[in-house]
Amino acid sequence: MPETPLSILVTGATGFVGSFTARALLDAGHRVRAFVRNSEKAQRVLCEHEGLELHRGDIGDAASVRDALRGCDGVVHCAALVAVGIAGDPDELLQANVAGVQNVIGAAIDMGVERIVHVSSIATLFRGDGSTLTEDSEPHESKVPYGQSKVIAERYVRSLQAEGHPVKIVYPAAVIGPNDPGFTEPLNALRTFIQDFIPLTTAGMQFVDVRDVALSHRKIVESAPGPGRYLVAGTFLPWRELADTLEAASGRKLRRIPFPAPMLRATGRFLELVRNVVDIELPLNSEAAAYVTRWDAVPNSASLEAMGVTFHDVRQSIEETVRWMRENGHLTG
Repeated sequence: MPETPLSILVTGATGFVGSFTARALLDAGHRVRAFVRNSEKAQRVLCEHEGLELHRGDIGDAASVRDALRGCDGVVHCAALVAVGIAGDPDELLQANVAGVQNVIGAAIDMGVERIVHVSSIATLFRGDGSTLTEDSEPHESKVPYGQSKVIAERYVRSLQAEGHPVKIVYPAAVIGPNDPGFTEPLNALRTFIQDFIPLTTAGMQFVDVRDVALSHRKIVESAPGPGRYLVAGTFLPWRELADTLEAASGRKLRRIPFPAPMLRATGRFLELVRNVVDIELPLNSEAAAYVTRWDAVPNSASLEAMGVTFHDVRQSIEETVRWMRENGHLTG
């Protein structure tokens, strides 16, 4: 850890990962400049904290980004626009997830900021072909607008690393935990599994606690400047084990529906063909079917353990997440 506190800009600071990252840095004695679009939401989500400064702006506005970076020792870029499946406006996604990354990371490099962390996604590296996923896996060619925007951003950031710039990339799995201000997609997925149904097929899902992601960001920011890549993967749960865990956490009997993996993948390919002919939103495509049926366990980067990062037990994380969902009206019945 640096001898003196750092001043860190956190983008997306009112989001799930961004808000926890900001608090983790503040609790460690660092100063945080939270880059936000809505000051009222920021005050509600982050509350008052010594060392916290709110800076209103937008990652799409290059001038406001540069203004926010002035005087900062580092930046953790958490802001992103998320769209699930085949949904999402391509122009909006490119603006937020590509232009926003170029504005933030590019400006940080131009201004000589030495501690730069870009928060990507482990899904960006998933190929669905059985290959082992590592920090150096190449980003896959996505067929959906959100995935395409993340891959373009990923390649841009990797090109900066290749040039020797001090950019570190973090790849979190599906982030869960209590106190999600936006009720993000992994929590929405858990709600669907509890209230509607959960598929029983091959493979499973990979979850990581938001507090572990935030701790990883803090430790990575505090580490020596320079390029690096980190899998913040958490824990893998096969579908049947996930169903058991959710039943124990919710106290409900889940509706378990067996889906043979070949059938799911064939359905995804068929619906993808339909989508190419008819402009309608459909719940599945070949890429989503591959995630559901071919995701295998991914280990956390060994370098994180060397930094002192520890991970919550995934069952505890799911239990706390489900309890928070119930207490805040996100679960019905």
